[in-house]
Order: sequence, then C-alpha cells, then structure tokens
Amino acid sequence: MTVRTKTGAGILPKGLVKALGKSSAAVLSSACADIGRDGELRRTYLILTTESLYIAVYPPDGQTYFSGRTPRGLPDDDVPFELLSYPLSELSEPKLIHQVVGGLLAVSVSGEETWLCRFSGMRTRDMRSFCDRLARAVKGEFDAPEEPPEQEAAYCPKCGQPYPEKGRAVCPRCMVKRTVFLRILRYFSAYKLRVAVMLLCIAASGVLNALWPYLTGTVLYDGVLAKDAALAARFGVDGDYALLLGLLVLAMVLTRLTSQVISVLHGRMTAYIVPGVTARIKNNVFSAMQRLSIQFYSRRQTGGLMQRVNGDANEVMHFFIDGLPYLLLNVVMLCVSAGVMLWLDWRLALAALFLLPPLFIVSIKLLPRLFHAYGRRSRVMRSIYSRLNDSISGARVVKAFGQEDYENRRFSGVNNQVRDAELGVVRNQNRFSAAYTVGRELPALLVWCTGAFIILSSRGAFTYGRLLTFVNYLAMLQGPMVFFSHLFQWWSNSMNAAQRIFEIIDAKPDVTESPSAVRLQLKGDIELRNVSFSYEPNRPALSDVSFHVRPGEMLGIVGRSGAGKSTLVNLISRLFDTESGEILLDGVNIRELSFSSLRGAVAMVSQETYIFIGTVAENIAYAKPGASSFEILRAAAAADAHRFICLLPDGYDTLVGEGGRQLSGGERQRLSIARAILADPRILVLDEATSAVDTETEQAIQASLDRLIKGRTTLSIAHRLSTLRNADRLIVLDQGRLVEQGTHAELMAQKGIYHRLYMLQTKALAMKGAGIMVEKAEQAGRMPEDTIIDDIMEKEKRAAQELTAVRFITSDNARFERTPGGFVSLEFGGVKYPRVAVHRCFPFSDPDRYISVREPEGDGREIGIIEDMDTLDPETRAMLGEQMALRYFSPKIRRVYDIREEYGYSYWDVETDRGACRFTVRMSGGNVYPIGANRYLVNDIDGNRFEIPDLYALSPREIKKLDLFI
Repeated sequence: MTVRTKTGAGILPKGLVKALGKSSAAVLSSACADIGRDGELRRTYLILTTESLYIAVYPPDGQTYFSGRTPRGLPDDDVPFELLSYPLSELSEPKLIHQVVGGLLAVSVSGEETWLCRFSGMRTRDMRSFCDRLARAVKGEFDAPEEPPEQEAAYCPKCGQPYPEKGRAVCPRCMVKRTVFLRILRYFSAYKLRVAVMLLCIAASGVLNALWPYLTGTVLYDGVLAKDAALAARFGVDGDYALLLGLLVLAMVLTRLTSQVISVLHGRMTAYIVPGVTARIKNNVFSAMQRLSIQFYSRRQTGGLMQRVNGDANEVMHFFIDGLPYLLLNVVMLCVSAGVMLWLDWRLALAALFLLPPLFIVSIKLLPRLFHAYGRRSRVMRSIYSRLNDSISGARVVKAFGQEDYENRRFSGVNNQVRDAELGVVRNQNRFSAAYTVGRELPALLVWCTGAFIILSSRGAFTYGRLLTFVNYLAMLQGPMVFFSHLFQWWSNSMNAAQRIFEIIDAKPDVTESPSAVRLQLKGDIELRNVSFSYEPNRPALSDVSFHVRPGEMLGIVGRSGAGKSTLVNLISRLFDTESGEILLDGVNIRELSFSSLRGAVAMVSQETYIFIGTVAENIAYAKPGASSFEILRAAAAADAHRFICLLPDGYDTLVGEGGRQLSGGERQRLSIARAILADPRILVLDEATSAVDTETEQAIQASLDRLIKGRTTLSIAHRLSTLRNADRLIVLDQGRLVEQGTHAELMAQKGIYHRLYMLQTKALAMKGAGIMVEKAEQAGRMPEDTIIDDIMEKEKRAAQELTAVRFITSDNARFERTPGGFVSLEFGGVKYPRVAVHRCFPFSDPDRYISVREPEGDGREIGIIEDMDTLDPETRAMLGEQMALRYFSPKIRRVYDIREEYGYSYWDVETDRGACRFTVRMSGGNVYPIGANRYLVNDIDGNRFEIPDLYALSPREIKKLDLFI
C-alpha cells in the first residue's frame, strides 16, 4: 500500500502500511494532521478506505508545525504509534471546525459529535479536501483512489525554510548573490558595442594612469634632473637637457589630454547605457505587477511597491554607475602598481602589500553584516513610505478627527526605526573604512621608513628618484584601496535592491491563463457547483455555494455585510480562483477560458470606484479605448453623468484624478457606471452600484440600468432591496453559505432572512412619512411594503427617463434669437426659453461638436444638444460663438518673455493675443497640462486660463523656459 498524501509528506510510513495491510479495503485518500489532542506537535495520519477511517497518532517530534520545519522523511519503522479505527457505517456529518489557528476535523460517531484530530493553518486546505471525500464516503459515494499529486518544491533543501512565494523555488536566505548579479548584467546585452567601447576606455585610462608616476618620478628626477646621458642619448638629444625636459613635459601633457578625452568618451557611454538599463528594469517590474493577481496587492502596501518600482531600480544602478565601470580600471591600476613596485624593489613591495590578504579576508567576513544592514534599512524605508502614503491618502480623516498629534507620534516611531537602521548601515560602513584606512596608512609609513633606511645604508644602490617613483605608485595604489572599500558597500546595497526587484519579476500570479485556454463569444450562462473560497486558510468566505443563472437573467444577491456577496462576484469575474468547486460560463470551466474572452464579456461596477489621472472622457473610455465622442456622451447620459459633466469647466475634457478636479463619491460612481455601459458586456456585475448617490440620482441610474440589463446576464448586489424587486431570482447569503433562493414573492413568503431585511427597510420608509401609503395599501388588501416601493418607483420613473434622455437640437426644430441684453433665447419643442447658456461638451478635443444648450439658472438642466455647429446657419453659429467666447475666455500666449520660479510658485511674463500679461502659477498640481497636439492650458492662482495654441510656434529659448512644466 503506497498512497501519497496531499500534504507533501511523502508516502505513508512503512510501519503504518504494514499495520493496515491486513485489511482488504481499498484506500481512497490520506492526509496528515500535525497537532495531537494534548496540544503536542504530533504527526497524525488519516487514511480513508471503503470500510473505515483510520487515524494513526505518532509521538511528539517537535518538527511537524509551522515555519517550514516539516520533515521530508518519514517516521522510522520502529517508532510506535496509536492506531484508531472508525467504521464508516458509524460516521456521519463530517466537518471542519475552524479555530483561531487551524481547526478540528469533527464527525458524528454513532450520533455523538466528536472531534478526531487537530491541524494547523498550513494543513487547512488539505484537510478540507480530505473532509469532502470523507463526507461522500459516509454517504456511500466512493470516489476513485487519489492519484499521487505533482508536488512542487515547498522548502529550501539547504536551510529547511519554506519558500515565501508559492510556485517559486527561491530562498532569499540561501540565494547566491552571484546569480542576481548575472541577471542584472543581462540587461546590458542590448548595449554590447557601447559596453565594449566603455571597457576599452577604462583599460586605456588604467594604462595612462599607471604611466604617470613613472614619468613624474624616475624619468623626471633620476633621468632629466640628474642629467642622465644614457636617457638623453636614447631620445637623440645628447647634452641638451632642456630639450629633454621639454619632451618630458610634452609627454606628460599628451598623457593628461588623452586621459581626459578617454574620460569624456567613457562618461558619454555610461550616460547613454545606464538610463536605458534603468528604464528597462522599471518597465519589467511594472509589467510584472500588471501580470500579478489582486491578492498580490492586497498583501502589500502602496508605498512599498512604489519604492520597488522606482527607488530599488535606481539603487541597482548606483553600483553599475559608480562601481562596475571602474572595477576593471582599479584592478588594472592595482596589478600595474604591484608589478612595478616589485620590479623597483621587492623589499618595499612587501612592506606595501603585506596587508592586502588580511584586508580581503576581513571584507569577506564583514560583507554579510553589511548586506543585512542594507536589507533592514530598505524594509524600514518601505514602512516609512507606506506610513506617508497612508497619512496623505487619509488626510481628510486625520483632520476631521483632529488626530494630527497621533499621526506625528506614529510617524516618529517609524522614523526612529529608519534612524536606527541608518546607524546600523553607518556602523558597518565604518568597519570597512577603518580596515581600509589602516591598510592604506600603515604600509605608506613603512615604505617611507624602509626606503629611507635603504638609501642611508647603501648609498647609490637605491636613489631618491626611485623612492619617489615607488611612493607615487604606492599613492596610486591608494585609489583602488578606497574604491574597493566603497565597492563592497555599493555591491551590498545594489544586490539587496536587485533581490527585491526580482522578487516581484519572478512572482507567480495566483490567477493564470491556461496554456490551452478556450476563446469563446460568451452568451452569459453562469453555473456554480459547490464553490468554496477563503482569503485565509482557516477563514472560509464562501462554503459550498451552488446556483445557476441562465443567459439574460438578472440575479439579485442579498445578505448582511460580510456574508460573501462581493467575494462571490469577484470569483465569477475571476479576480480570484476558487479553492474547491467549479464556476462554469456557457458550460466551460472559468479556469479554461482565455482572459480576453472573460474580461471582454464581464464588466463590473463596484462600490469601490477609482478615477484615473486624465480627462473625464478618458476615464469613461477606459473600458473601450478609441470610443467616439458620441459613444462616450451616450454612455454618460445613460448613467446620469452627463448632467454634472457638462457643468464642469471643460466638460468631458476636464482633468480629474490626482492633481485634477476632485469629484464626489456619487459622481465617481456614475462615471464607473458609464464605463461599464460603454463596455457593453454580456455579463454585468453590479456591486452596490448606487450606494453613493442620492435617491433621485439612484432612480435615474436605475432606469438606465433597467435598459442596460435587457438581453444580458446581470448579477446585482444591493443593500437597498427595492432595487432588486425586478430581479428574475434572488439568492441570500449568510456567513458564506447560500441559505435562501427564489423570487421576491417566494422569499417574502418564507419569512426568513430576506423577509426580515426587507421589512426593516420598509419600516424605515414608513417612519419617514409613508404611513398614509401603508394605510391605503392595507385597505386595498395589498402588502404595505410593496405599495410603498411601487409608488416611489412609479412616481420617479418618468423623471428618471427624462434625466437620461439625449435630445438633439437642429435648425429644423429650433430657433435661436439674440436678446436685447446681449444673450441668446431659444424656441424648442414648443417651449420658449428667454435665455439659454451654451456649453461645449468637448471644448478641447472636439470644440465644434456636441454643444450642450442649458437653462442658465438653477441646476442648469439641459434642453438639448447641437451635434455639429456646421449644420447651423451662419448667423446662429456667430450668435452661439459669441456666447461660448464669453464662457471660455482663454487668452492665447504668443510669446514667453520670462518665467521665474520661487518658493513653489512660478511668475510668468508673456504676450497674448489680448495684450501683455503677468500672472502667477503654482508649481504643484496639474496647472499646466496638454489639451491636444502641442496645445497646453495654463491655470494661474486666480483661476484665469491661458492657452498655448502651438508649443513649437514659440522659439527654442521660450520652449526651454517651459521645461519645468512640459
């Protein structure tokens, strides 16, 4: 009997197999728990056969629980164990009872509920699978024996610690830094020629630097100044030592000039290569983050991720800018210096170089400490970035509750940790500096003393010029020594950052597309079969949920907060994958569908809306890039967003998001609904889609959603149960389980959870003045709650349809006239409007199309839209053009005389088409932003607007003044 467990503990122990071998029953499944009834850490094997459930309890071994200490071996044959047997005929209702840590496997034994074994959090998923098979077995439904699963490596074979990322067999503790270094080097493969030129420059620079001490030492003192006849004869200037000195000076000048030219060329190569490599690393990290699943972001803080994308990539490059390019240069200088010193005098060379081997050993010993110091600093820096992001994002809450002092204390605590981490880095850096300082200064002192002694003791055998040459080479050796003392620090910091970068790049997404993914044009059939899911191992969010939604049906999902409603729709959208059970779309398992098929067919409107930095139109068109202006406008009108958008300063071209105009919660939610309407999905998911809007707006949106859901499958979550009364079917979730389902009438008749929630909301309406409706309904024999909701919805249905309708104004159905006061009146649809206002819907991107004509007072209700100004007669166009010129007053900047920046403000001196002007612009925020091809809009501190119609019509000098903004 060799049955593999699903926990990765290998095959069953031989002693246990031998004990079970007498049974003729087939083994169906096995699992391993890890905590005994006494709380000791024990391996407990569970074996399910066609006749019985066996439980083998081994003695405590202290290695079965937590932190990757699960042994990879099995208990020896001679290890005693206790074997318990439970006939399946005596068992019923097996279940898992979740505890704070792990849980219990419980089952009814002869009618008495009994817990059989205890398991830790790491065993939860496996125990759930075993419990499911046991539940089917006690009912007589025997599954086929389990196939041995393909086990992924879960623990590091070197240190025994668990791998931090599932599916990624990389242990940060045992990672070879050389591997990380080589991976970074691959990013330079696109610049092979430039790297080769850079290395040649470094080698040439090393040779020239090595030549300089010889020219300024031996040649100058022992040759030229000592009037060495042999040297003069060698250069053909017998007796003319002035000419020989001139030749030496010329050689020295050429050496320095050549060295400078090479240095400039090297700098240009570095300046070209490093930014490109840094950009590639950032792109790879960002692309990896886009590939990862939602759960990755839920486990990490925003500030820490921002540091990895930007800060860590820059840290990696510090080593490759200041370290690696000069490594060859310093190695060459070190070798040349050592070689020349040995050639000049071996005794002095030994005095100069005897500390190099001990320094190398000390560096190797200190390197791990420095590496960990940099790692700790990076971790606390991520904490301070996260704290800053948290405080800035929640600034309104902080101010509202007056918790500035509390936030200061919290920040101070993290800041103190950063200080301590920085001190740790400095302490380890000082150890390097101290060691290398001794390695530089002590040999220099010994060389001077030894050289002076040799000169005095053996006159003529060793000259002063030779000693000076030796000292110059010793001084040249100091540069590489200082370099290597810093190199280890740059290396540690850079490899720390690279390791964090590759942690993201190598991370495996929790939700992946199957290699053989099916591409389908989905119709909207949804079926869930026994779906279970948990965010944490022992905290089930959904348990055994099953239902079926046919194409075109609307399913309402009801339940208390935390019942699992949002989790359910997230699983159907495949933001997460189920732990057990299946989700089928059009009969195909959702795991087998391609992402393009799924994402194109499912659109979600969540209660958590997000607005990207950009224009209103860009945010709506996010679901359908390339959508026309009319498609965007129609979707916004259907979501009742067109009303407030047209009242924004720049309509659909208004900049929103961070640094732009702020929108209310209801406005953001309407943009989110417009985004979903524009996507035109087959499956629409509404997760509290109208939770942040007022009652009037909710009715308007609901009217548009009623039209939207026709012909498509809709899953709608709402706490306002009135919005779900027209659903084809409703399901009620409670603590992750499906407890009720049926139509509104059926659920009301059951008098269960749905009825209770519905009655509570109805009573709330009655308390607000609906008592008369209740009395009339009771007299008519109708349910009062239905009457209240019906009357409210009927009363506002017509108004809602008017709010979301788009009416077009043309020359045939309308007439504009100029008023005596200089405004414009309109006769349209049989109604005379004594004065109207005209707003451009797309003032920058499409200024002459989609002109909104509105009432000037009150909430500015829209009368209609002019689709194209060119369709109007010239007189009307001129009239409306004058009105729009009054609204959109933006002088055009023709020349830029000066822009000065001081204390966060910029002071502009410009020439416009309306005359010379001076104004002030804040440097922060989107106060200068593009509004078209080479067009820019400038907002000053007083709210005035200035347009740069064509950036490149300005002179290069003027464009340079705008570098800070563009």
